[in-house]
Amino acid sequence: DGFRDHLAEKERPQESRKLLSEDDHVRIDHTLRQLKPGDMANIVWYAQGRHLAQRGMILDIDAARGTITVASTAVPINDIVDIRREE
Repeated sequence: DGFRDHLAEKERPQESRKLLSEDDHVRIDHTLRQLKPGDMANIVWYAQGRHLAQRGMILDIDAARGTITVASTAVPINDIVDIRREE
């Protein structure tokens, strides 16, 4: 039930956000500039105390809102810790 799921989520240990090097930031920025809607990507970001991953088609890149939408999941660009274009 929803309440038990909520409690289980609260009990999950928090992860520390992965610290990115300057090279990581440059690589992520470079990859983001090359991606376009229709490309396939694997993206990892930090949210709610843990790292989440999504693989799928890029549906939208919204610079004004600061999000990239991968397989219907809108990810804040500032929270990305890894992104890879897939062939």
